[in-house]
Amino acid sequence: MKLIGIILSLLLISAMAKNKCRILSLSSGTEKVAYQVGALKALIENLDAEEVQYDVISGVSFGAFNAAMMAVHEKGDEQAAIDELYDIWKNAKDIKTYQNWWFGPIQGIVNQGGLYDSKPWDEFLEKTIDGREPKRMMTLGAVNVESGKYVDLINLVTPNNLQDAVNAATALNIFFPPANEFGSDWFDGSGVWPVEVIGPIRRCEQQGFNRKDIIVDVLMTNSYDLPARNASNDSTIPSALRYFEIADFYAGVNGIARAISSFKDVTFRHCVNPGKNHLPTNWFPFDFNQKKIDKLLERGYEDALNTINYPDIVTCQNLVKTVADMKAPLMPKEVTDLIKGDIN
Repeated sequence: MKLIGIILSLLLISAMAKNKCRILSLSSGTEKVAYQVGALKALIENLDAEEVQYDVISGVSFGAFNAAMMAVHEKGDEQAAIDELYDIWKNAKDIKTYQNWWFGPIQGIVNQGGLYDSKPWDEFLEKTIDGREPKRMMTLGAVNVESGKYVDLINLVTPNNLQDAVNAATALNIFFPPANEFGSDWFDGSGVWPVEVIGPIRRCEQQGFNRKDIIVDVLMTNSYDLPARNASNDSTIPSALRYFEIADFYAGVNGIARAISSFKDVTFRHCVNPGKNHLPTNWFPFDFNQKKIDKLLERGYEDALNTINYPDIVTCQNLVKTVADMKAPLMPKEVTDLIKGDIN
């Protein structure tokens, strides 16, 4: 009888787990998204298996690559998924994102739409993702250059073009030219939603889940406060990077705040972020130095463990409260000039 009771209890727990819709949301970032992989590894290895069997995965900018690599694995194959993704970042030397134009960045500014040619990144995506399709629900946000609208590219994905959607979702404005996919030009969606949580919640609702049965985990590359920085001697690119860092910070937290406010019955469980020990900002955003990537992987793992071990302190709600009264600064003049094409 005791054995039967244990079996019935396990079946009940399993049934309850299946009645939840679990969301994993990966923020924007460039090489910093290696931090997300370390954090995800910690969640998968230290939470019960059912707790990390995500039904919906979203990713923005280079977080979209991590999201896609998780989504091509079946639900329940989380260990295989994180093993593959972790191995990719442990071999960061194989990740190529750009090459110079024939006449360098000046050519990019004048007539190419971006400082650098992103063809190597497109080729890397084709090699890594070509022929694979999502096995779970996804959202991959990008901005349509012509209309200016934020679009979930997953609605355009067919079994053979997931890599095209990731290419469009990772077309980092200013640095890369717009990605021409699906008959349109695209920039990454970080300027609108550096962290996408509302779209995935809607997907769960479309599947018939009540809001009280939706659970959200968010992995962010930005801290809950901004690091101080002396930018008085910055040239255009460092100034642009600083602005993107600031914009992502405020827009990302704002997105989470709006979601928490609008979906009060949804459980926002883990919001893993670097806290006061900020991730380093490089002068150039695609520094795939293996030692730096390894540190990002380690930091992500450590911070996720901290989030798991202190759930009452490290929460999404506390993240939002921390920045409730802050206001985002204006765009630096150097960035405005670059966008206008005035580089003199």
